[in-house]
Amino acid sequence: MNLWNMTNDRRTYLNLQYGRFHGVGKYDIPELKRQKIKLPEKWIGFNEVNTYKGECTQTGVHFFLDDYQFERIWNRPTVYVKQLSKFSLVATPDFSLYSDYPVAMQIWNHYRKQWLGTYWQTYGISVIPTVSWSNKNSFLWFFDGVPKDSPVILSTVGLGNNREAWKAFYEGWNAMKRCCHPSEVLIYKGKKSILFSRSR
Repeated sequence: MNLWNMTNDRRTYLNLQYGRFHGVGKYDIPELKRQKIKLPEKWIGFNEVNTYKGECTQTGVHFFLDDYQFERIWNRPTVYVKQLSKFSLVATPDFSLYSDYPVAMQIWNHYRKQWLGTYWQTYGISVIPTVSWSNKNSFLWFFDGVPKDSPVILSTVGLGNNREAWKAFYEGWNAMKRCCHPSEVLIYKGKKSILFSRSR
């Protein structure tokens, strides 16, 4: 049965009613467009956008939060477009990718992240790709849809002093550089702490 021949308007179709975007890789992951972006002076978490009193045009929004704080942005994507469009730059959501998650769930979370970023771009929102990975197996698909030669943002929160965690992080870091050739890497180190790191 073809999805578009179904006539029950009450169905949500997992957001496909809002857009079905060009997909790449084995799993048709939505592909973000490479954008020229201006780095904001400040960053806030998505959980602060409703109450933020600062200058939105000089502020970026990140999703380095517990998933429950932004799951609603997938469930109701149209509700937040106007709000996010006020900000200088928006990172794609950082849906969790734990190595003990089923692979299908990891791929689904990557798909959702890329879909939302692509959806926002259609409304003229400046988007920076969030990159992360779980283990070596995720390198086969997790960079699908991330534009090459583009700035990216990632988080090191939670790595602490765990030597094995840092080893896995640097394996992913090297894979990310090979696959994405990022022009710049922004590293989130904790609340209100963004370190800008050139990767060239």
